[in-house]
Amino acid sequence: MIASRIFQLRHLVAVLAVFAVWATALHAGDKPLTFEDLMKFRQIQDASISEDGAWIAYALIPDRGDGEAVAQSTTSDTIFRIERGDDPVISADGRWVAAVITPTLEESEKAKAEKGKKNGAKKDDDEPKNGLSLLDLRDGSEQRIEEVEAFAFSDDGRWLAYKHYEEKEKPDKDAEEDPKEATQEDDKDKKKEPEVGTTLKLRDLTTGEDLTIEHVSEFVFAEEAPVLVYAVSAPEGEGNGLFARRLDGNRTSDSPLHTAENGLYTHLIWAREATHLAFVAAVLDDEGEPGDAEIWVWRGKGDAERTASRDDAPDGWTVPSENELSWSRDGQRLFFGFRPVEEDQDDKDTGGDEGDDPPFDAYDFDALLDTREVDVWHWNDPRINSNQKERWEEHEENRVYRAVVHIKSGRVVALADLEMPQVRPSDNPRVALGGSDVPYLKEITWNGQFSDLYVVDLKTGERHQVEQRVASGRSRAGSLSPDGRFVIFYNDGDWHLYDVKKKKLENLTDGIEVSFANEDHDYPMDPPGYGLSEWLADSSAVFIYDKYDIWRVPTDGGQPTCLTAGEGRKSDTVFRVIDLDPDEETIAQDGQLLLEAYHDLEKHDALFSIGSS
Repeated sequence: MIASRIFQLRHLVAVLAVFAVWATALHAGDKPLTFEDLMKFRQIQDASISEDGAWIAYALIPDRGDGEAVAQSTTSDTIFRIERGDDPVISADGRWVAAVITPTLEESEKAKAEKGKKNGAKKDDDEPKNGLSLLDLRDGSEQRIEEVEAFAFSDDGRWLAYKHYEEKEKPDKDAEEDPKEATQEDDKDKKKEPEVGTTLKLRDLTTGEDLTIEHVSEFVFAEEAPVLVYAVSAPEGEGNGLFARRLDGNRTSDSPLHTAENGLYTHLIWAREATHLAFVAAVLDDEGEPGDAEIWVWRGKGDAERTASRDDAPDGWTVPSENELSWSRDGQRLFFGFRPVEEDQDDKDTGGDEGDDPPFDAYDFDALLDTREVDVWHWNDPRINSNQKERWEEHEENRVYRAVVHIKSGRVVALADLEMPQVRPSDNPRVALGGSDVPYLKEITWNGQFSDLYVVDLKTGERHQVEQRVASGRSRAGSLSPDGRFVIFYNDGDWHLYDVKKKKLENLTDGIEVSFANEDHDYPMDPPGYGLSEWLADSSAVFIYDKYDIWRVPTDGGQPTCLTAGEGRKSDTVFRVIDLDPDEETIAQDGQLLLEAYHDLEKHDALFSIGSS
């Protein structure tokens, strides 16, 4: 019986904290529930636990009102509270908690009202700003710092870096502006002003001393080394660059990794298991726009190396400054994106005499379209016009198409293109999972979302189709096994497994009597599945869900087994695996799983533990 294999966990502090909040409200006295009560109910968010397990931190956020951050000891009754705190972070050494300080609800509402009075013309610098709270867990003392845009602890917990918001120059109230001159100024071609970095403070938490670095636009601590890397964006573009500061021993001068006048440095990202830093570098033109960008890698010492540029892209493509960078776990492959070159970008690159105006042409079609005030849409467009407009700014304007650079060889391989725009980065060195919804875009309005699934070779870019017309969505997306040997995906009510080596497709759940399709789905489309949990580390099995239970499905053709022995369906209890380590994406062969159990009828929760085998 499952009762002999599963036991409820006790003394889990995070859950007790939830129950404590609930119990307080429960015993406040019986009275009719009002909308005001609902707005005051607080939810636990952004919960974390210190590396030594001695502290937990979380935010208590109401539906409407001011929240607070809480740091709670797991070994005593000690609780510290941070007024208006949010997103608390515990330092690696477990001594400090840093949290965002949000403006009061009153300040935010008044700012919105003022913005409305000015017809939306209120500038961001007039809106209330977040701050930073630094809490010492030894004695509960708190320091508050105003107008902090971002912060981070170093990997060893010794250092805290925080970046202030940009300081805007206030207009001189005594200066009178000539309306005629203002109009003339507005009529001129306006040059886009590059964003100037702001003040970064680096605090040594062992001494309390602060070091100030000016004009910082981005910063990031290394995960495996005592190093801070930051980008400088100075006024007029002079002194722009990317710099590294070592934080071990005595402080030394900063080392430049890359410098360029009007340089723009973005997307700083460290590899998780290697001392490699990747970043995007570009140069702003006279109009304040970035030109073709380059991908650079710094290996923790020496000079940074250029690893990808427009020269490595397919014909008609380039590396944009707005990009998406991610490392494989071992730091041997860096994923980034290409983008097709826009026609106006090519025209700008080829140049011409900017001082000569083109001759007037009354029938210049492009010029006429530049002044259009209507939406131009064709009946054969893949998406309806309203959907195009909704997706443009968030998804399409800065879309990139995945590519990979192999760090050892320096080889750059394009993986995605216009026909197969989606490629998901993977940690295995062989293949990645690709998808294309292009053939089915017209059907989205009527029939739901579909994609063709592909396996893409990381070394050559060659792709092999796994299946056509797979229903896509959050609970249907395919998943690649850790070794890249198998692809699992949900379609037509069942889970299917594709063997990359044998090029063989099989139905994993056809012989199982329970349904893996959503039993409560009532929308006019095929029901989705309940999703999957994770793979075993050796790719020998994968864990999938039905409505109630968890199934362990082997990849060698063996018989699937219900890990929870059907107890979920018998008792109307929904079992799901809790991810305790976001950095660990697989389950050990003989590992122990923590399960959340939710009673579907009585609406209460419990925690269980069970072996993965």
